[in-house]
Amino acid sequence: MRRWTWFAIAAILLTTLELVLFVIPPTDEPTPADAIVMFAGPGDRIDLAWELADMGYASYVVVSIDDTSLCTPERPNIEQICLTPDPPTTRGEARAFAELARERGWDHLIAISTASQRVRAELRLSRCFDGEVQYVTAPESFFDRAYRVVYENGALPKALLVQRDC
Repeated sequence: MRRWTWFAIAAILLTTLELVLFVIPPTDEPTPADAIVMFAGPGDRIDLAWELADMGYASYVVVSIDDTSLCTPERPNIEQICLTPDPPTTRGEARAFAELARERGWDHLIAISTASQRVRAELRLSRCFDGEVQYVTAPESFFDRAYRVVYENGALPKALLVQRDC
């Protein structure tokens, strides 16, 4: 009986941790920023980035994309900057966003990811960028989220324990 109790407690703690880290992580209320940066991946990220830009939160939208030839300006009064990070990972994106921010003198960003990637995106970007960042999550499908939660269970420990620098 005692073994099952400990198993149930461990299962509840693990489930709670998974929910807090990858399903319902904290999200910030955006305020006007220098730029909106969008991590690549599933979910409705680009629509959220443009929605925030249209609401006047920033006049730059930075899009991480595999092929910059697929990136076309969306709005005449908002500059879209498309980049392909090297390496094409969350770590590479954080480096590229931070470098662009330094070049442009930006000190406040709004970062777009999905809930499943949010904690790792924050960890990666905080190691590369010293300015203020607000994190906003875009919706993703149930199946994308389920896959990403499994993926993040490997990617987050790697970011925490192995790749500890920018």
